Amino acid sequence: MNRPERPQNPTNPTPENAADGKRRGRPKVEKVPYRKEGDALLKAWPEDYDRRVHTPLAVSDFEAEDVFWAKKAEFYEEKASECRQKAELFQKYGSAEKRKTIEKISKLNGQLELLMGQLESEGFDTSELLANMRK
Repeated sequence: MNRPERPQNPTNPTPENAADGKRRGRPKVEKVPYRKEGDALLKAWPEDYDRRVHTPLAVSDFEAEDVFWAKKAEFYEEKASECRQKAELFQKYGSAEKRKTIEKISKLNGQLELLMGQLESEGFDTSELLANMRK
């Protein structure tokens, strides 16, 4: 099945249509097949399979189809869980401004805990220091 070529995004030109001949963004990495022609069929999902490096595995790469479909189901369950967490976050905190503020507070809290840990390791009493700061 022949597909028509997609038009190139002018903000991310290829070397052929770029004014300066340089590609913008991440360099395109050629993916390699995990299973070579003539290799034995896979019995389980390979631990060293990396979807950023290898071409996608197919049902035909496995001895039993259930291995492929179980992994695919696991992948989509993880994605669904992420979407549910995101929906809960949006319900709980509402607007984008509130979420940004909460993210900043969370980041600052983490930095504060790190600094307090460093001070405590040097022998400072951080609870007394914080009590004096809040007065």
